Amino acid sequence: MKTINPNIQNLLKYGARKPNSTYWCQKCNVPLIQEKCENCRKQGIIVSKSFLRPVFKEELDFIKKQSRSRSKWLSLPDLSIWVAKRNYFYNGERIFTTEGLTDGEPLEVKFWGKSTHLPKNPLRSETIISRLKKANQTSLNRLEYHAIEFIESAVKTFHERLPIVSFSGGKDSCVVSHLVKLALGSKIIHIFSDTTMENPDTYKVIERFKEENPIIPFLTAKPPKGFFELAEAIGPPSRILRWCCTTHKTGPLGSLIGMVDGNGTVTFVGNRKTESLRRSKYNSIEFDHKVANEVLVNPILTWNDTEI
Repeated sequence: MKTINPNIQNLLKYGARKPNSTYWCQKCNVPLIQEKCENCRKQGIIVSKSFLRPVFKEELDFIKKQSRSRSKWLSLPDLSIWVAKRNYFYNGERIFTTEGLTDGEPLEVKFWGKSTHLPKNPLRSETIISRLKKANQTSLNRLEYHAIEFIESAVKTFHERLPIVSFSGGKDSCVVSHLVKLALGSKIIHIFSDTTMENPDTYKVIERFKEENPIIPFLTAKPPKGFFELAEAIGPPSRILRWCCTTHKTGPLGSLIGMVDGNGTVTFVGNRKTESLRRSKYNSIEFDHKVANEVLVNPILTWNDTEI
């Protein structure tokens, strides 16, 4: 029987933490990542069995357009509304549910009883963020502290490998980048895998990140030909011939990583268990990966959307 390095065993325990339920403080009107509010000390309530995530203007605009609804609930500021699956909440109360938008069905919005009480003076997003921090500060600090410890231990365990951050420009990789900088400093290489099919906003985030972090070494892995150019030449990818991931992500990324360091890398990524059924089975350390000679480390594997 193959023995596992005790240090690696300890690292794997980090991924055993179960994501906390999301509570709601009815006095401060913000989500909680623990049972009691750290600001007012009131006991929180569970508003849904699923985790809450914040809703931004773009999502409300999409719902408004697709459903053709004129409800003023769909014009509230960022972070006013939170959603769990298809149930949308304001101040911990379910306001509306979306239905449809699958199999060609139109999107419909079903409003519930509380929707008649439209807020006259909704809080600004800055105020909500401030309340969120005050209501969860100690728990957030604890979460951050354990993640930093885990990152430091991973680098010590795989000391022969080069630490890098796989940076996509999304919220999860931004949090991972922040944690790695706190743990290891601001000179850890960041690599962006440009598939040539990224959203325009992604490229804006990448450029903004590089401007705000000029001392971070930032590399981009990009295929020699764009996706649509190659698809025109050999045909679009299909279930039988799924060429796009190899040619436009893992291939260029693997080549760049191979040039960066011959001993391999310990790569910090933003995978989370709550994202999908497949990722729910991930470990905090992954060895069997598409990119050769790379150890994947998942510092936020057990974080939920509210914690992010």
